[in-house]
Amino acid sequence: MTESVSIRQPQLLLLKTEEQSSFGGRQSWYPTRYSRKRGCGPTTASNLFWYLGHTRPECEALLPAKKTVKARMTELMYRVYSFVKPSLAGIYRPDRFAWGASQYGAACGVYLRARVLPVALRKSRRPDADVLRDFLFSAFEQDLPVAFLSRSNGKTDRLNRWHWVTLVGVDASLQAQMFDQADRGTVDLKQWLEHTLLGGAFVVLQPMELEGTDLVSLTETE
Repeated sequence: MTESVSIRQPQLLLLKTEEQSSFGGRQSWYPTRYSRKRGCGPTTASNLFWYLGHTRPECEALLPAKKTVKARMTELMYRVYSFVKPSLAGIYRPDRFAWGASQYGAACGVYLRARVLPVALRKSRRPDADVLRDFLFSAFEQDLPVAFLSRSNGKTDRLNRWHWVTLVGVDASLQAQMFDQADRGTVDLKQWLEHTLLGGAFVVLQPMELEGTDLVSLTETE
């Protein structure tokens, strides 16, 4: 097995603004306290759209018109928020994230299939490390970043609970490269899978070669 794999141009998610650089969008760029507190889901979705729009000509319509980097990402985040819209508890179900993201794509004329690997609360229903590794390697080999929902971080450092982040690479031991707001770091997904108390999910947005009505393809969610 390949030792590690990542998206091909992670530097596209390094946003150099007038104030400071940011690894993807920041939920602090949303205008209200409500959206800033609960906006990690639409922010992560925006990161995935940003990368697709910059790496695939057929996905350019996902992005607003060109302007300064921060203004363009902020406008994208505002648009996505209307589709990937958090409830009082945020976006805690991967099917809601996936459906909202696919609907945003369809509204832009870009048809996406969401591939979801849910991680159940009960350990007996969770995928094992090999299944997770195959899911992530498949995504990164296709140059697709991954949205990761952690409802609890278990014993994993540098990972917040009830939070979405963007994964851009992983190695065979499931050490994953993570972009989270202004920061980047490494998260031990094997440890997380073993010790998370509430589970979570991994979501990939894949452009469809042909238009169709079945926009979301989900594995069983809880």
